[in-house]
Amino acid sequence: SPLPTFGTPGMRLFGKAKKAPSTEEGIQKIRDNIGTLDKREQFLQKKIDRELEEAKRLSRAKNKKGALQHLKLKAMYTNQQDKISNTKMQLLQQVAVLEDATANMETFHAMQTGADAMKQVHGALTVDKVNDTMDDVREQMAVANEISDVMAEPFQAIPGVDDDDLLAELEEMEQEDMDSQLAGLDETALPDFPEVAATQPAAAAPAAAKPRAKTKEEEELEALAASMAL
Repeated sequence: SPLPTFGTPGMRLFGKAKKAPSTEEGIQKIRDNIGTLDKREQFLQKKIDRELEEAKRLSRAKNKKGALQHLKLKAMYTNQQDKISNTKMQLLQQVAVLEDATANMETFHAMQTGADAMKQVHGALTVDKVNDTMDDVREQMAVANEISDVMAEPFQAIPGVDDDDLLAELEEMEQEDMDSQLAGLDETALPDFPEVAATQPAAAAPAAAKPRAKTKEEEELEALAASMAL
């Protein structure tokens, strides 16, 4: 059989491939690296400060060559410090990108979970089925309303019977009943009530009016009439 070549599935150059780190592991690894660079940057800052002080000291001592030598070392350390600062900035950007990607992934998983839950709730439910069911409900509600209307209708009149004739007959019956009651009142005698004795004396009759005194002419006429009667 032919020997496997590089790049074929049958052979790996450096053995079994390593499992890719998780997002959290990658972010932590970068933060650890940033911490190491911070320490390196602080160490270089101390060297820069020391070389600057030495250059100042030699400059005051009029040792120009020695001062330049220390300024060169200071520039070299400053250059290294700038490179470390740039590297840190790139690592911080990677952390921001990874954190943003992690947040997006968590949001995606949450949305996917919600979608799966909605599918499970809906199941075989479709818009067409809902519309068909609502149509059935409306149809049955219409049937129920029609039944209620029919049951609420009044009964039809009895064949051959006129309502006006019935009203006239009722009025005639009422008039006959009223006439009968009036006739009964005429024939009914008033009841005899017992005589009540007078408990108080009758009021005295008013005194007779006192006769008027006769005039002399009237007395003479009466005497004349009496004599003629004899």
